[in-house]
Amino acid sequence: MRGEVLLLLTSVSPRANLPLVRGAKVAPPEGSVAPARSGLRPHSLSYQMDGTREVTETAVRQPLVRESCPTRQKQALQTALYVHIPFCIAKCHYCDFNSYAGMSGFFQSYVAVLVREIEMMGRAQERTGRSVEARSVYFGGGTPTVLPVEALERILGACFRCFHPCDSVEVTVELRPGTLGLDEIARLKEIGVTRLSIGVQSFQEGELRVLGRGHSARDSMVAYRRAQEAGFRNINVDLMYGLPGQTLESWTSALERALGMKPDHLSLYPLTLADGTILGGRVAKGDVVLPDQDQGALMYERAEALLEGSGYVHYEISNWARGEDGRGGELSICEHNMAYWRAEPYLGFGAGAHSLWRNCCYHNASHPADYIRRLNSHGNAICESRRLDERMRRSDYVILGLRLCEGVRFEDFVGRFGLPFESAYGAQLVGLEREGLVESDAVGVRLTPRGRLLGNEVFERFL
Repeated sequence: MRGEVLLLLTSVSPRANLPLVRGAKVAPPEGSVAPARSGLRPHSLSYQMDGTREVTETAVRQPLVRESCPTRQKQALQTALYVHIPFCIAKCHYCDFNSYAGMSGFFQSYVAVLVREIEMMGRAQERTGRSVEARSVYFGGGTPTVLPVEALERILGACFRCFHPCDSVEVTVELRPGTLGLDEIARLKEIGVTRLSIGVQSFQEGELRVLGRGHSARDSMVAYRRAQEAGFRNINVDLMYGLPGQTLESWTSALERALGMKPDHLSLYPLTLADGTILGGRVAKGDVVLPDQDQGALMYERAEALLEGSGYVHYEISNWARGEDGRGGELSICEHNMAYWRAEPYLGFGAGAHSLWRNCCYHNASHPADYIRRLNSHGNAICESRRLDERMRRSDYVILGLRLCEGVRFEDFVGRFGLPFESAYGAQLVGLEREGLVESDAVGVRLTPRGRLLGNEVFERFL
């Protein structure tokens, strides 16, 4: 019985910086992750305690220096950095992300304050005596590319100055089709961006109109071709299913068209609607009808079969990667998202950004004006923080780890928490195996194909 199939798939999102929210509804787009902690998120920040607010503005267009991780940093902590650009050209009809249209007047002041926040956190880490290296930087939104490339260069420069980039640092920028020409995309590569995530969402013009995307299928193909011409070799394509009017046949056609592009990475997410969105209101009134959950499950299973047959590796519930040579070479997984799935520390900068640092979670004020005001007047923009106790950390580690197709390794669990997995979750493991939702062996525990469809039922057992 497929029943609540989409429960799992709606629990996490692609958008690069998702909170740790127990019971919270999280929505889609690549570059992000949605955990499970109730009430609140990302942690306490050191710079808020030091009273330092006299941060000098950094020069615009400072050259980006990619130092390899120096020897003196043998004990350096590696982390993922998320940068939120909350601006967009127009709000999509389904979007309840922290994004705002018509705010170009805030661009300059927002970038200045964002750079200041990065610098303050960098100085705070210097005072601890332990260096922090950036293994990934992810620009999410909103639409990051509404900002001039020079502004993105300035922000990335601040990240690299304050957090030593490793040699293989991954730098992702979300790109909306139809917003950048070839020269601008090439400039992104020049400033240090290594990966693009293109928000295609659909190849059907009718579906794109219902979603309010503001671009065409042709725009998506052009954006992908330009990214290739600019020299990008790591490109993600976002697609959505469970859309109004979508059928298994039209979804199959979309997948086949995407596969024909041969992207390095595919992120596939179900449509999730929140109160207050245009499309959510239309569905509530009965103006448009969504596919039922059984149809959504069939779409997900069709994607699994087609992508496996095309040489893609299913490495996380909603994400697939192929090798560099398309035949099993090094997988083009999203390293930034892997930090989330493995419950590793990450720092978020910008309006509404979430962080997980030193066993605390915290998040910034959401509205750009409030974010700017708080940082200017208080020296930080944090509006809520919470320390995670041992039980919460174990819970998040398991829930996030089970989103990975490899699951949770027992050895890693013991290494992090100092007790066997069965001592913490023996009863849950027995019950879930009996129901056919997880499978385990001497190495670890992972979701079964049925468990991937009913993921929320699994996750709730570990809360």
